[in-house]
Amino acid sequence: MTRPHYRHLLQKRRRKPISAVQGQLFSHMPQRRKHSNAQRKLLSLLTITLFAGTIFFLVFSENFRIQKIIIERKGSFVEIDSFKKISAPFLRKNIFLFDTEILQKKIITAHPEIQQIAIKKQIPSSVKISLIAYPVVANLTNTFGDFKKKFQINEKGVLVTENKENATLPYLKMSTEKSLVVGKEIIDKKNLDFTLESIHMFEEIFAMKVVDALYKPIEREVHLRTEKGFMVWLDTQKDLKKQFEKLKRALSNLDIYNTPLEYIDLRIPGIENEKIFYKRK
Repeated sequence: MTRPHYRHLLQKRRRKPISAVQGQLFSHMPQRRKHSNAQRKLLSLLTITLFAGTIFFLVFSENFRIQKIIIERKGSFVEIDSFKKISAPFLRKNIFLFDTEILQKKIITAHPEIQQIAIKKQIPSSVKISLIAYPVVANLTNTFGDFKKKFQINEKGVLVTENKENATLPYLKMSTEKSLVVGKEIIDKKNLDFTLESIHMFEEIFAMKVVDALYKPIEREVHLRTEKGFMVWLDTQKDLKKQFEKLKRALSNLDIYNTPLEYIDLRIPGIENEKIFYKRK
């Protein structure tokens, strides 16, 4: 049994008061929190100031204004100098605010002969424009009144150069009331493909060279002029292969290699053993 005196001593030990040192530690905690909050606010302010300063420098610094526009071209283009005129307004613009899509649309609108275009920013102050043109597929002679002009035409039917020709490409002819203009589409792709394929197919099937092909848009016809001097009339609205098959079936009765002919008309659809229309010289 515990005596009352010792019980009183035990209670005193259990109720030992907080020391002065411990009290000081607890008293400093709110003050440390105040210092920590102030440091965070200062750090945030410095971060915002640095960010704003960086943006201001990038946007307004002369170092990041476009000083040079490099243009690289591959293929035949219309009015080469116009690329510089189109891109000139973008000089001195901030390179980070420069919208490449706006310039790209302006160039494509002015130059339908472009097949591919890529515009790249070269930090700090240059822009590179890479252009690839549609391939040139034929030479074209335009007759208007008593005058003639020579052009080259690309696979989209657009005239791209004047007074220039490539002897390895087919020769086309076209008569118009007014002179054709470089940069304009003068034959839609479907009819251009038909015309070029008619030259290739005739030479392959009949082993005879085609000198040139006259495209007649109003009549919707193509007239091939062969090395033998006669013309072959074709309908661009009808199947090309069937028109040539009709002539091939008639070779047993018509010697196109030795008979002096003015033209052969294949525009009327034919069936087996049907008579073809032609005119002797």
